[in-house]
Amino acid sequence: MSLDVCVNPDFRHIKEGIVNIYQNYDVKGHVIFKGRNELRVVEIDGIRLVIKYFKRITWANRIIYRFFRKSKACRSYQNAFELLRRGVATPQPVAYIDEYKGCVLKRSFFLSEYVEHENLDFSASILEDRKLVIELAGFIHFLHQRGIFHRDLNIGNILYKQVENKHDFHLIDNNRLRFDRPTEKKMIENLKRLFMPFETYASFVYAYAEVAEINAYSLMEKLLWVRKKKVTAWRIKTSLKKAFLTP
Repeated sequence: MSLDVCVNPDFRHIKEGIVNIYQNYDVKGHVIFKGRNELRVVEIDGIRLVIKYFKRITWANRIIYRFFRKSKACRSYQNAFELLRRGVATPQPVAYIDEYKGCVLKRSFFLSEYVEHENLDFSASILEDRKLVIELAGFIHFLHQRGIFHRDLNIGNILYKQVENKHDFHLIDNNRLRFDRPTEKKMIENLKRLFMPFETYASFVYAYAEVAEINAYSLMEKLLWVRKKKVTAWRIKTSLKKAFLTP
């Protein structure tokens, strides 16, 4: 077994505690999310951290992440620094740990500083707040203008907090980012990933178009067309699965 431990120089004084958390992960902190991945809040020397455990890694990816591609934890760590460099708020990256056994990646962890922000929830009445929707549109446009395209862009990956008379946003779940020159086509492709109630989405698109200085009706038409193609593709895929897998 071998370890790849990378710690942010600003947190090197707690490196021993970070390794201890990895070694005793199952009994450290408390779980705040459990699903495909697991999130725990832990504390080291008075510093609150969030540790993300990438639990479900396919066998193919265990080999790929060993030899051919950086792990999700490593990408989360490096992308966080790039976001901060480009002026985008994200929880401070603290460390990542990749554990290898033979030719495969066995376990992978990413640690970041805990922030007192909440998750956006498209089913919550909070998105009926037009001011929040407008500021969210401004934040997404801010990302695009800096060449940042989140390949899993959804409001669950955006944290928010009201600060005085405006909202502060943090981008999370950053292992699937693409940094590229912004174009209208790339923006539209990225925006199609956002799902929220239709009326809220319409307000969001109008606000985005306004800050991007493009025609709102044209943008909505293009987004609806892209979404329609996506839904059609999903239906075809589902039908084919049923046709071939149903006895």
